[in-house]
Amino acid sequence: MDITRRKQLEEQLQHTMSEREAILNNAVVGIVLSVRRKHEWVNEKFAQMLGYAREELIGQGSDYLHPDTETWQRFGTEARNALIASNSYICEMQLKRRTGELFWVEMGGSCVRPHDPDAGVIWTFLDITRRKHSEARMREALEQQRSLNEMRSRFVAMTSHEFRTPLAGILAAEELLR
Repeated sequence: MDITRRKQLEEQLQHTMSEREAILNNAVVGIVLSVRRKHEWVNEKFAQMLGYAREELIGQGSDYLHPDTETWQRFGTEARNALIASNSYICEMQLKRRTGELFWVEMGGSCVRPHDPDAGVIWTFLDITRRKHSEARMREALEQQRSLNEMRSRFVAMTSHEFRTPLAGILAAEELLR
């Protein structure tokens, strides 16, 4: 039996798989294929983000990523409901690195089969820690500006009152003298 065609197809498939792997591993975002909340495949960027080797992550449940079990359970329920309803889910949340350090990600998920998260979900992770810190600094600066404006308004009101009271007395005395 001639298997030349089959061998050609196998080589072509292997080449395509190698290209896909190279593309996904060089993405600037973390990518995970998750089936029933276990990592079936992860790209290099995701492993770097967390501080693990890719091999350590494959086959693991996703509970270790979250700050605590309650957060993991709440996220699972919320994400599953959204994936069933709209086939996608996007959120910003904190995850935990291997060192225990928390960092912010914007994560988005999409079902492999429409509206069926049990068949698998492709998750993307973008590290937004710097953006969150910048937002916090800007909120802090805005709050300081509000405080300064309030203090300035109170000072102007108090100064105006302090000058008005003696001036009113001087004007009254001037009118009496006239």
